[in-house]
Amino acid sequence: MNIFVSVVSHEHHHIVRKLDSLRRLALHSDITVICRDNLPRASCQEYCQNHNVHYRGNAQSKGFSANNNANYIYAKEVLGMKEDDYFILMNPDIFIDQKNIKKLISALNDINLILLHHACI
Repeated sequence: MNIFVSVVSHEHHHIVRKLDSLRRLALHSDITVICRDNLPRASCQEYCQNHNVHYRGNAQSKGFSANNNANYIYAKEVLGMKEDDYFILMNPDIFIDQKNIKKLISALNDINLILLHHACI
């Protein structure tokens, strides 16, 4: 099981850098972070490149759903996201620390075990 986190920045590059949640998420080998920059900013691209976050800059402005759909397609077609992986939408203004990232991973692993157990019954 892998976790793909989709973040869309609508000129939130300063918040992304300040909160630093994307870097903390990307530190985990089972988490892949995709940041779609709706209106590309060099500072957002630089942050992503420095912190193992997949940066996708738009050629034209799009809405929230279209941007997350584009990240989903990128995760499936380019990054190899599978059926048993998780795709999570995260707002750019969310702060998440290492303790809560570990709780998230643990909870998703527990759900997978429960689903696997029920599938075997």
